Amino acid sequence: RQLKRITRLIEDMLDITRIQNSKMSIDREPVDFVELLGSVVDRMRPAFENLGMKLTLRTDERIDVPIDSFR
Repeated sequence: RQLKRITRLIEDMLDITRIQNSKMSIDREPVDFVELLGSVVDRMRPAFENLGMKLTLRTDERIDVPIDSFR
């Protein structure tokens, strides 16, 4: 897990350089935003529960949005 975080940090720093040099490329693809948001809610749920809060996401729809899933 730590290796993934370090790799992501390095990629973010490289992205800053790419943006400064106007060489940043975005690879957009349709992603189900509801599914993406659900994974965020799942990751954040323990932190909310530790604070005595309940975090839920309810939806029946799929919402496709063109995003670069890596970035």
